[in-house]
Amino acid sequence: MTGNKFIGFNEKTKMGMRQSVFGLCKDASDYIPTMEFFDSTFTSVQEGAFAYVNDPIPGWANLKDCGDFPCTAPANVLLQF
Repeated sequence: MTGNKFIGFNEKTKMGMRQSVFGLCKDASDYIPTMEFFDSTFTSVQEGAFAYVNDPIPGWANLKDCGDFPCTAPANVLLQF
């Protein structure tokens, strides 16, 4: 990604919900691709609104996804700037 501008992200919305520039897809149980950013600008982005990386979802502990334990994709996120 090149030349992105992220402007005005608060940690909470006016309704009190979490907000972040970067987050994970709830369907990405086993793999999160590396994201590379060049010439990005962050303006008025609160520290708590930069990224939200959740814990593995307990429902991922099934034979189709990851066997008897939740997958570890959220523990393997790389955002490169």
